[in-house]
This record gives sequence, structure tokens and C-alpha cells, in this order.
Amino acid sequence: MGRKIAVITDVHGNSSALRAVIHDIESELDVEHIYCLGDMDLIHA
Repeated sequence: MGRKIAVITDVHGNSSALRAVIHDIESELDVEHIYCLGDMDLIHA
């Protein structure tokens, strides 16, 4: 079977949602790589 990857995008400063998603990725999905496609405006997080 191929590698498992996760793709995240459009976070728009929602750091609490980002933390929850990363936690799920790390703990449940056995993902090898996380790719971000953009829109990571975390300046005000």
C-alpha cells in the first residue's frame, strides 16, 4: 500500500482548529507527511 499523507489548507488563523487537526493526524491516522497548501495566516493566533 502507498504512503499516507495529510493535506491541510485554509487555516486562516484558527489555531485551535489547526491544533485539533494535527493532533488527530498524529494520533489516529498513521500519516507519514503533512502538506500545507497555503492560507496559514497565524499572525493573530
